[in-house]
Amino acid sequence: MKWSSALSENPHYEGALDECCRKTEKEIKSTPDLSLLFVSSHYAKFYDKILARLHHILKPKTVIGCSAGGAFAPASGPIQC
Repeated sequence: MKWSSALSENPHYEGALDECCRKTEKEIKSTPDLSLLFVSSHYAKFYDKILARLHHILKPKTVIGCSAGGAFAPASGPIQC
């Protein structure tokens, strides 16, 4: 099973999503069966645009997502609460 995890600190949702998608594409090199998406509640007014952009770039078969009040990432990345 291939998987990828990405976190961006880019304050603009377009740049942040593009950054995370590029990392995912580089690591899994195929269309994901499942994308789990955690998006800061600061971007609530952009949720529809974020989802549409995710589908346009990665074309995942299934997406599960939710808003997040904090961020978490692998040990090498930042953790915010």
